[in-house]
Amino acid sequence: MVFSDSLQASYTARLQEIQEMRIEINLALDKLQNATLKEMNEKMDTLNASITINVDKCSAIVKDIERLSTTVTNLKNTNDELSFIAYQKSLDIINDSESFLCENSSESELTFIFQPDLDIVQFLSKLPGFGSIVYDKPLLPTCDKQDNLLHDSYITFTSVMGSERTIFMRASNSCHVHSKRSS
Repeated sequence: MVFSDSLQASYTARLQEIQEMRIEINLALDKLQNATLKEMNEKMDTLNASITINVDKCSAIVKDIERLSTTVTNLKNTNDELSFIAYQKSLDIINDSESFLCENSSESELTFIFQPDLDIVQFLSKLPGFGSIVYDKPLLPTCDKQDNLLHDSYITFTSVMGSERTIFMRASNSCHVHSKRSS
């Protein structure tokens, strides 16, 4: 029974090691996931900053156009020189607006694309397990040979003398003797 208890204790300890290995692998996978999410968040922050800059620039252009419109309306029927200056300023704002729109217009929405590292999945799927299970000592010989001998034999004579029992067996035209002390 001691051998069985020792074997069970060894099994339980190895099971604990396997579970700890699973935790380590999960932590490594979590680290990879967090690194990927950090990269995506950084790209999102960069895009948001760029969008904010573009919105601010667009708002400034709209305000410039509104001010110029108000100025041109107020200059109606006044000095030709001031009207010419307003006209030149209008052309500058229109050119800035067109440049901005050409640089920043897109026909489709901007989205993220995830390109997974398939080597990770392929590597893990090719592994036979977390490791291998081996015995720390050579296995003890089993009784299979003796069991087969008893199974394939028939008893021809049993002798009990004092505290010793002797069994004579015959199998495959040979004779086998097995002695054992009785308790």
